[in-house]
Amino acid sequence: MATMVPPVKLKWLEHLNSSWITEDSESIATREGAAIPYSKLVSNKEVVPLPQQVLCLKGPQLPDFERESLSSDERDHYLDALLSSQLALAEMVCSDSPFAVALRKRLLVLQRVFYALSNKYQDKGKVKQRGILWRAALVQQLSIL
Repeated sequence: MATMVPPVKLKWLEHLNSSWITEDSESIATREGAAIPYSKLVSNKEVVPLPQQVLCLKGPQLPDFERESLSSDERDHYLDALLSSQLALAEMVCSDSPFAVALRKRLLVLQRVFYALSNKYQDKGKVKQRGILWRAALVQQLSIL
């Protein structure tokens, strides 16, 4: 079974943005190609694994065998409880599958690349200046009316 990717805390380091911008996006598309940048994230401590939560897989309490039949409401309740327990187990098993683990790693790497790109190409000074000019023009228009 593949190693599970635990819940993580993201802490992007600004001084590494330029190295993430040059990351090859085509190599991230493969399972092996995403493993290397993910290990880079972990080694740089930009992704910090959090402790895993304890998982309780206790199913519903079913009645012992009884001679009299259950009411339809009780049967519906037990069926709903069994189905929800089965769904929770299926979600846990699917989230630990090799595909889900590789996909989670790939998404974290792509999230980091997107963060680096958005910080590089968004000039905060120009955006702030445009906002000030836009507000001044709006105030001037409102004062005319």
